[in-house]
Amino acid sequence: MRSAIFNEALMATARVACCAALVGCTGADYVVDSSAPAAEDTATTDCELSELEECEQHLESAVIVPGLATQKTEDCCQLVAEAIDEADLDGLGEWEQRGECCEVLGWSGSMACTPWGPPCPPKMVS
Repeated sequence: MRSAIFNEALMATARVACCAALVGCTGADYVVDSSAPAAEDTATTDCELSELEECEQHLESAVIVPGLATQKTEDCCQLVAEAIDEADLDGLGEWEQRGECCEVLGWSGSMACTPWGPPCPPKMVS
């Protein structure tokens, strides 16, 4: 990779990280249920993750080994593949775990896990 492209990628990553820090979670909001005693105050956060975001985080931290993947890993692979399908394959190039996940899914079940390329030509007769 050329150093100019590498530096541009680092700058883009830094901008995303900076914006995420500025716009990120605000912490916990304390909600008091008027019907419950005051000692039972509960905290909820503004940062509850969607199921897709949780799966993306799980896949980033998981070691995905075809044949040895947990059910949660397989379910998360399927969920992310379906989300990419729904987005008309937007984000397919950024899906870092595509090869491992699609191997776990048997390269089927979604357009995101369809092997690309033209079909093999017929065998030549010698």
